[in-house]
Amino acid sequence: DTDMAGYVADALPDKLTRKWQYLAEGPLRQPAVADEAGIYFATYSGMVASVDFAGQPRWSKKLARVQKPGAPESPERLNAPVAVFHDRLLAGAQSGLLYALDAATGDTKWTFDVQGEILGAQTFYAPGDASGPARVFVIERSEGVLHCLNFDSGTELWRTDDIARCDGSPSVSGDIAVYGSCASALHAYDAKAGRILKNIPLCDDCQVAGGIALAGEDAYSGNRSGHVVRVNLRTGQILWTNSDATGEVFTTPALSKELVVYGSEDDHLYALDRATGKQTWKLDTHTPASSAVVAGDKLLYSAAGALHLLDLATGQERWTTEVSDSVTAPSLIHGMVVVGSEDGTLSAYQ
Repeated sequence: DTDMAGYVADALPDKLTRKWQYLAEGPLRQPAVADEAGIYFATYSGMVASVDFAGQPRWSKKLARVQKPGAPESPERLNAPVAVFHDRLLAGAQSGLLYALDAATGDTKWTFDVQGEILGAQTFYAPGDASGPARVFVIERSEGVLHCLNFDSGTELWRTDDIARCDGSPSVSGDIAVYGSCASALHAYDAKAGRILKNIPLCDDCQVAGGIALAGEDAYSGNRSGHVVRVNLRTGQILWTNSDATGEVFTTPALSKELVVYGSEDDHLYALDRATGKQTWKLDTHTPASSAVVAGDKLLYSAAGALHLLDLATGQERWTTEVSDSVTAPSLIHGMVVVGSEDGTLSAYQ
């Protein structure tokens, strides 16, 4: 969802079985997404595609642009995760173009140039009182500018000032849009008007490069120092800070009702009590773990080329399988666990 909390209530068995595998035209480096009609993903080499829930192709589209008049088209490089909301698939390119595609056909609805690289995912916002159009939020990486676009037309409604480099993605909860940056701070904006609500400074070495998980007005974020914080976005108060990790925390935390779970560059996965920030359990992953996701009483993450299923309460491993040399963070889609890989395969387990 737009809060990027990484949680679904779906119950998963203790062991999973691969149901299908689809071979795409290029490496898959970001998680797949889905709606009620199908699954969507992008390759680094510029292909955006959709398959149904049995892994059968629906459509594919090669994104390319003309760099100079008279020159041949060059394929886009897609480092950013795709996003799907309502009838639109959103794909951000290294060139700076944001593509809004018809989710049913892949046809281009509009494009918008942020004038710099897009690395984070896009998100969606519709005012609850219908006081304005539905919106798309997208970040230009180098200066951390947040662009707010009309969801239907792609025209710009407002943009923030330059802040600092941002490798992460914006999150939205209620009427608040938030993201972190290399200014070692979290930035909260009124999603309607675009006015700044709070700049929340962290420690001097607390550059934020991951996504922010939201629960109401509280934000959970990791940073370069290895700290993980819980912050109230309305007041700007840091409610707690955990410094157990000895490596950078650039994953997006996953939230259950009781826990905050995240991976660190120190090759460990940590689970903290959401209320206090105290460590509940810690797992040696032997290599940096992806952003985790919670499915009921289970937890999923990937590390190197393997997919792992844990007991959420204890961190005890229930099941694992080798998928490929390198795999994306897992996605939970209609009761399936879906991962992409560097070898171009999209694999579904259930």
